Amino acid sequence: MGFNLSKSGASASVKNKAGTFNFIKPQYSSFKIAGVQMRGKKAAQLQLIYMAIMGTVFVMIFAFKLLVFLLWVFWLPIALLFDLTTGFVRGLLGQHDAEMKNMENR
Repeated sequence: MGFNLSKSGASASVKNKAGTFNFIKPQYSSFKIAGVQMRGKKAAQLQLIYMAIMGTVFVMIFAFKLLVFLLWVFWLPIALLFDLTTGFVRGLLGQHDAEMKNMENR
């Protein structure tokens, strides 16, 4: 986000890979596609379309990463309880087997 203050007034713009979109004065926006640069209202319209598409893509990527994170956060306590339970049971069975072998040896 850029903010420019000059004698003729102020402007606020944002730059991206396709060019620049000016919020205050859209007629000063630019859009470049296939090496051809456009300026003016047509460029502002194309910039809005481009930013809407890119915003949608970023939201979808963020939603996917959030879903993976939440699944991991909810799975972690279940995995911990499973590991503790199986370790406890294996420990009891191991102790029981050791006592049985000890009794057989007597």
